[in-house]
Amino acid sequence: MRRVDRSFVADYGFNATNNEGYIVDLLCPETDDMTTMKAGADLEATPMPGTEWLLAAPQFEQAIIGGDGEPLRIVVPEPRTFALHKLWVSARDDRDPLKRPRDATHARVVAKLVRTYLRQPFTAKDMPWLPKELRAKLKVLKGA
Repeated sequence: MRRVDRSFVADYGFNATNNEGYIVDLLCPETDDMTTMKAGADLEATPMPGTEWLLAAPQFEQAIIGGDGEPLRIVVPEPRTFALHKLWVSARDDRDPLKRPRDATHARVVAKLVRTYLRQPFTAKDMPWLPKELRAKLKVLKGA
């Protein structure tokens, strides 16, 4: 991260914050044995429930224009899967109660963006990779 922005500093070993307040969490699947990026690293990955579903989803690639005007290629999990995962996380009993509303809002905002700009439906037949836990949330985001 510091190659991109030298102002990033590790906070508590599980996330990093830059001088503009942008926070990056380093996450890994709960089943991942390798949570430390390298020996002596100042950041360690935090196991997150359901992360393996995001990694198994198709990748979404897009070129964006950065704040400096330069193009940047981003590769992220398929957006509908991300939205469903955020909604699923927001309903978990073990989720920090302060983060639940934010997670649910993120899910609804991403779902609206997907429907409006990508014109992709939230239907099980269009997302055969979804686990049953995320399929159960489809109805909530279909019209959110």
